[in-house]
Amino acid sequence: MRKFKLILALFFNVIVMQSQQYKVDTSYTIKSTYAKLIKKYPFITIPEIKANPDVTETFDLVYNKKQDRTLHFDAFIHTKKKKNPAVILIHGGGWRSGNKSQMQFIGKEIAAKGYSCFAIEYRLSLEAKYPEGVIDVKNAIKFIKDNAAKFNVDPNKIAVLGCSS
Repeated sequence: MRKFKLILALFFNVIVMQSQQYKVDTSYTIKSTYAKLIKKYPFITIPEIKANPDVTETFDLVYNKKQDRTLHFDAFIHTKKKKNPAVILIHGGGWRSGNKSQMQFIGKEIAAKGYSCFAIEYRLSLEAKYPEGVIDVKNAIKFIKDNAAKFNVDPNKIAVLGCSS
């Protein structure tokens, strides 16, 4: 059943991407980064994503809608406490490429340590000019703070972690 949901989610994402009115740069991926780094670091591997009974995963939650564009995030919530520190995960790609799914592994791992993690989607530079992507990140943080109880978040303990963006 889990594999079916993952396949369905990937299929849905492909359909959504094909229907979007803006260009998408897909050059920054886990696979392309691995291919680049494996030469210098032959010991690296792409991690397996494993389920953790203490972490609830919810995908594609809407945090903002602008005209015809809906922005989403994936939530990885440690369920043993009512108030967790939160980590907002900003995927890499230099604000031009990449997507929130690249942060799933680290989100699950951090959540397993007692945090609520959120891998957010933001508009990339081919779609929206600076500072729109930054504004999207701020809107995601505001949404999470406003819904702190729903996501087991202590709104006074929120950190941001990002890759190359």
